[in-house]
Amino acid sequence: MSHADERDDYDDLPPDPRPRARSGPAVPILLILGGLAVVFLVVCGGAFALFWMRVAPVAPPVPAAGPVANAGPGAGGTRRVYDRDEFKRLVLGADPNRVRELVGPPAGVEEHERTVWHVAGRTRDPATGLVDQDAIVVFKDGKVEEVRFTPA
Repeated sequence: MSHADERDDYDDLPPDPRPRARSGPAVPILLILGGLAVVFLVVCGGAFALFWMRVAPVAPPVPAAGPVANAGPGAGGTRRVYDRDEFKRLVLGADPNRVRELVGPPAGVEEHERTVWHVAGRTRDPATGLVDQDAIVVFKDGKVEEVRFTPA
């Protein structure tokens, strides 16, 4: 091709006398590290914000222990329903007569090496607020040694 061609003027210009400024490997490395730092901050900040602003689950209100009318099979009238902790405090270490005075007669009695009373519908599960199906009162040597609960 000839230098006189009007369509091909770009190679006819003299070379640029100024040398082009070159950057070393530091600039791309800094750009990559900066981008990673920004991503890290966004991810960690988002996780922290989710953790910090999370809503705690709301538990249903536990009804206070109180009288329950006609609760349980064959129950007549009104009787007291105790929280599990309150029931344990009342009966642990008590003799059978005292337990009968405090919570009423048992729904069932089992005689083994230990005497076991089943007291139905007299305790409340604090987690659900529901009346327990059964409170198992275990006597040893004439005193309440253990109390277990059967949830509804």
